[in-house]
Parts: sequence; structure tokens; C-alpha cells
Amino acid sequence: MKRGRPKKEYNDSEIGQEAEIEVIIPYDPRPFQDEIHRNLKRYNVIVAHRRFGKSRMCINQLIYSALKSARLNPRYAYIAPTYKIAKNIVWDMLKYHTRDIPGIVKNENGLSIDFPNGARITLYGSDNVDALRGIYLDGCIIDEVAQCPKNLYPEVIRPTLVDRKGWIIFIGTPKGKGYFYKLFQKAQIKENWYAGFFPLSKTGIIDAKELAEMKEDMTPSQIAQELECSFDTTGNDSLIPLEWILACQKKKFTDAPEGLRVAGLDVARFGKDKCSVVIRQGWKILYHDSWHVEDTTYTSQRVLSLWKNNLFDILNVDGIGIGGGVVDQLRHAQVPLFEVNVALASKSDKMKALRDELWWKVRTVFENRELQIPCDAYGEELTIQLSTPTFDHVGSKVKVESKKSIRDRSGDSPDDADALCLTYSDYNVFSSSRINSAAL
Repeated sequence: MKRGRPKKEYNDSEIGQEAEIEVIIPYDPRPFQDEIHRNLKRYNVIVAHRRFGKSRMCINQLIYSALKSARLNPRYAYIAPTYKIAKNIVWDMLKYHTRDIPGIVKNENGLSIDFPNGARITLYGSDNVDALRGIYLDGCIIDEVAQCPKNLYPEVIRPTLVDRKGWIIFIGTPKGKGYFYKLFQKAQIKENWYAGFFPLSKTGIIDAKELAEMKEDMTPSQIAQELECSFDTTGNDSLIPLEWILACQKKKFTDAPEGLRVAGLDVARFGKDKCSVVIRQGWKILYHDSWHVEDTTYTSQRVLSLWKNNLFDILNVDGIGIGGGVVDQLRHAQVPLFEVNVALASKSDKMKALRDELWWKVRTVFENRELQIPCDAYGEELTIQLSTPTFDHVGSKVKVESKKSIRDRSGDSPDDADALCLTYSDYNVFSSSRINSAAL
């Protein structure tokens, strides 16, 4: 087997051009594993139940890619939650499935296998992310994503895929609605992403007798999470199901949008949160923008510019905390606005606070397919933010998951979604014509 020649461009059509011998790998994929192999794209998120054979399937995808690659010194990585798991479980599996390949070289200390064509597969643990910095990768597996650090992919792994346009597979079993859940949402709406969902009820690979005995030893929530791949195991429910939002994205509205052009402004000043403004008229989002800044005057000036350019009729601002400073400055500039304190008690006897009421209004909007979501990068991010929050009941009242909780488990703040929610705060006392600030 020859070493692959260097290429200027890297794509799937170049794979396999240098193969000279036939190698039989001791791996007979199950039907659903085969389905995954055949449908893989550059970015892949696979949700699969326990005992699906995730690790074995991914190891063999790496071996296949390493053998077929015609690139110069291809590099592949399998990242387990910990180095100990990689060494005690995955390493034996990798050695077994490469045992019949002539000319391979095993590195027991480095947990790597070199192939005759210059390819290398290395095992890592996500508990030592620094070992992954500075390398390049043609392909990567991140196993049990929910157990790995949230910064592993965006900060460490994503840069390693740039030079060779490498591919990646995220795979695991759910563990609440954290980062893995967010990735699965993303895979369902973005191009060049593959989303695979394989609960036991779909694969049926555990026989009935064994399953009955398992159910005797597991709680219903454990069965839902570990076997049926449910992201909802805490008693909470998704506030806005993803399928509702996707349906709105596909819906074709034939009528022109009517009513006031309402701007919603979610104000932030520090940290990863961002200021976000959304302008909506009826079913249509007319304008959106966001920025990171530590100056409320800057935020006020940006919104004032939108007003002077006649882009909205009324502004709803979250006035809690630093939002109060923005409210004061915009009022001084005679911008017509409402200060919306989302922490106040809701007027509805079914909702805990005004924030819960606004989010529930947006939920109803999507349930009734009354809003068009843009088909662009903003629309994709907004879709993820809208479908992330859960809700629960406090007594007889609905309580939507807090912004802090969403940020802690997903890694991102729903600033754009909050701004959209603010556009649904009551404003119907005004006519649809441009409002004179004196009327306020």
C-alpha cells in the first residue's frame, strides 16, 4: 500500500485512489449501523441507546477512513469521556478490528495505530483537552458527548478540522437537555449535517426477555433516557417543540404582514450575553441585529438610529437591571417605548411571571403556525434558542426555564429568542400608523 500523495483540495472524491490490496475488517455492521455509515456527512450527530454498538461502529468508521485515504499522513481521533475509558475499553476494540491489517504499528503508550499509508488513529480522553491542541484532523469521533466538556468541540476540536476540511461524528446517549441536545437540534436544521436518532423501540436489538429483566432493575426515567433516548428525564417538557418551528420555517405566507412594526430589545452588558433587537410586523421578522458591548450608551445609539430611519413604530425593552439605563436614554431621545419588567407577576392566573406569559404567547404562535422563521444563519440560531427552553409547573402555574439555567446547560443565552418574545408584549392600544412620541 502506497503512501497517499499530498493534495491541494480535500474532498470525498479523493478517498481511496491509492488502495492496492484488499483488507477484510472483522466487522459486520447491524442494519442501523449500516444506515449510519451510508448517510454520514461532514458533520454528524448520532443519538443512540445503550448497547447499540456506538463505539464499535465509530472505531470501524475511523479504520475504514484511514485505509481508504489517499491524503498525506491522515490523522484521526477517537475522543472518549476520559482517558481511562479510552485505554481500558476502546483501545482493545481498536486493536481487535485492525489485527488483520498488514504493516500496522501499535503504540501502546500513545494509544495510537499507524497504517502503512501513513494514516494514524489516536485515542484521547476529554479530561485532557490540552493534548488535542495544535494538531490537525481528517476525521474525529466524540463519544458520549453529554459527558464531555462543553468547550471541547468549539474551542479545541473545530480548529483541528479546518486545514483538511475534516469530518466529525458526535455520538452518545442523552443526559438531559445540555450541549448534546443543542448539537442534535442543530443537525436537524443545518445543511451538510446528519442527525440520526436510534431508540431501542426503533432498533429492537435487545430481545424481549432481556428487556423485561432490564425494566425490573431500571426506573422509568432511566429506561426513557438510556433505552428510548429521551432528553426529557427531569419531569420538564420542551416549551416549543422543534417540529413546530420547522413547520413555520417551511410555511408559505401569501398575505402581507399587518399591524405595528414592533421592536423587542433584550439588553446585556457583560459576559457572553449579547444585546439583541428584533423588529416584527405580524407574521414577518423585518429586522434583527445583535452585538456584544459594555456601554449602554452605544446600545441606545444603535436603537435610536433604527428609530430615526423609521424601522419600527414602538419599542419594548426589558428594563430590568442595566436595561433601565437604556430606557432612560431612549426616552430622553423621545423614542416611543414600553419598559417591560419580565419579572413582574403575570396577569394570567396560569402563568408565574410576565416572562413566562410572553414565552407562552410565542409557544402558541408556533403551535398555530403564525410566524415565519428566516432560512438563514440567524433563523438557524433563533430556531435552536426557541426550541431549547423547558417548562414546569409551580403549583398550578407555568414556569419557563430561567435564562441562567438555559445558559448553564446549553452554553448559550437565548438573547435573540428573548428579544422576539418582547415583541409580543401588549401594544394594541396604538394604531398601526407611526406613533408620535408625544402620545406616550
